[in-house]
Amino acid sequence: GNLANLNPNDVETMTVLKDAASNALYGARGANGVVMITTKKAEAASMDDELFYVVEAMPEFPGGDLALRKYLAENVRYPQEAKDNNEQGSAYVKFTVDKTGKVTEPTIVKGTGSDALDEEAIRVVSTIPDFTPGRQRGQNVAVSLTVPIRFQLETIETPNGNQASGIMVIGE
Repeated sequence: GNLANLNPNDVETMTVLKDAASNALYGARGANGVVMITTKKAEAASMDDELFYVVEAMPEFPGGDLALRKYLAENVRYPQEAKDNNEQGSAYVKFTVDKTGKVTEPTIVKGTGSDALDEEAIRVVSTIPDFTPGRQRGQNVAVSLTVPIRFQLETIETPNGNQASGIMVIGE
């Protein structure tokens, strides 16, 4: 729209997005940053079905990001087939935290190249307990998040000199 026609009294919020946030929403057009102006009239439109990527209050996992990484590390199971084939890699799983805080619609946005590892990444993300929902303009809203899960087999020297195969699963 035309800023010259914008009545300052109609402005509900102004948000400055920079770097990754503006690029995620607007691609190359957002490379220099974006000022998002929300008018009060736009407020009348329902946010019920809208999916957000950046909100005033992002969804929060109980205990924060570290607790989420710990949950993933403790609950992921390295598939035997992937171990047997020495498959490793990072799976980036996108999911929605709905307006009640539930994790829904986990999908692979960048896979490991191993169906077994990607399926396990989706399985473990789908078991994540509820978040505190994201909030925009005082309302709970659905927010899209992405979490990396790294599957890495590593050989560990045991005290008696033998080698044991260890598994390290880390959110990057």
